[in-house]
Amino acid sequence: MLNIRINYLLLAFILFLIELSIVLFIDDKIVRPYIGDFLVIFFLYCFFQSFHKFNSTKLSMGILVFSAVIEILQYFKLIYLLGWSDSFMAKIILGNKFCFKDIMLYVLAVVIILFVENRRTQKARSKRLTILM
Repeated sequence: MLNIRINYLLLAFILFLIELSIVLFIDDKIVRPYIGDFLVIFFLYCFFQSFHKFNSTKLSMGILVFSAVIEILQYFKLIYLLGWSDSFMAKIILGNKFCFKDIMLYVLAVVIILFVENRRTQKARSKRLTILM
């Protein structure tokens, strides 16, 4: 059954708008290549969590593996092998240039997600224990 989680959906929507703004309006050497890649991990996490309550560790690790695979495919020039190098959307979704720093940013984003989710869970447990006492 589909259970919409509004807070995650709202965060995903905001992150999507930020990502879209970066793609359309920013062409620099820091925000677009690094901040955009960093934020996409949060977007994917919030997007998936908005439709189902996934285990935060499993979902984060799945997103990390998926993102790393996409990055590795960039190393092998997949976009060129498929003949999509002229496609603006393919470049945005698949990327076209491997960068090991991107993988490190993905890991950092996952660490932040797990830290925040762990804190949220601890606070919720603490509230439940306080109510029970």
